Amino acid sequence: MAAILAIDRSAARGSWALARDGVLVAGGDFLEDLPRSPAWFPAVLAGLAANGLEPRDVSPFLAGTGPGSFSGIRAVIAALQGLALPAGARVAGLPSCAALAFAESRRTGQPRVAVTGDARRGKLWLARYDFATAGDAEIAASPALVDPAAVAEAVESGFRLVSPEGAKLSKALAGLAATHDLSGLRTDAVASAKDLLDLYAAHPGAAVDNPLPAYLHPAV
Repeated sequence: MAAILAIDRSAARGSWALARDGVLVAGGDFLEDLPRSPAWFPAVLAGLAANGLEPRDVSPFLAGTGPGSFSGIRAVIAALQGLALPAGARVAGLPSCAALAFAESRRTGQPRVAVTGDARRGKLWLARYDFATAGDAEIAASPALVDPAAVAEAVESGFRLVSPEGAKLSKALAGLAATHDLSGLRTDAVASAKDLLDLYAAHPGAAVDNPLPAYLHPAV
């Protein structure tokens, strides 16, 4: 069975994870915190080599598609496409927010998880998942642009709320906390490459070929 390599750089500090025969064999965080830093790519190649692998031994390559740092996500997709090209390997994407929600669901045993973040231009983004019933299309879908009221509605509906951008949403979430119980809110949760692997193992059909970063606003 071919190895699977997953990379997520939607957050400031990205990560990579390598699995063989369904077992995690290597991975970790990248040392740099800047989305445009090139140091992560040699780290991935070194990780493959340390496990006796070359890029031609990997398929599929998995990229986290965000939402998050456009620079980080685009760099990952381009690099994986380059690594996959000689052997014609598959490059697929999964939403980083779905991977984060899946990890939170497994951690807490709560099947209903909502993830929110700063979409800028006065908007938030929101993705809601019920892993007891969610199909591949729901998991693969991009988050919606919403107002804070939609986040409140998700909490009212029984979704556990997490955010990778708590600092940016402090004002919006403070207002929400005044009227809703947010005692379980995680505001520092970020998706990891291992979360991508776990989500792919459970929902392989949600991975989309020829991935693109999650664009929240229409192109200008």
